[in-house]
Amino acid sequence: MCQMISSFKDAPVGARFKFLEEDLREEVWVKIHANNDGLIVQWNGNVIGHQDYCCWIGDGYDFDTKIELV
Repeated sequence: MCQMISSFKDAPVGARFKFLEEDLREEVWVKIHANNDGLIVQWNGNVIGHQDYCCWIGDGYDFDTKIELV
């Protein structure tokens, strides 16, 4: 299987991705916003509810963080 590695800023809105960090490798996230807050939602087969939105910019990640598109 071919890995597609991208920076978060280059991934399109709606892209599903995994972090490259070993402890987060199994979690799939969806990029849902393109502005400076870097909003994402954890993917569970369907994107549901605003309560699942989170912002990870400033939590040790930034727009240059490398991710694996799935």
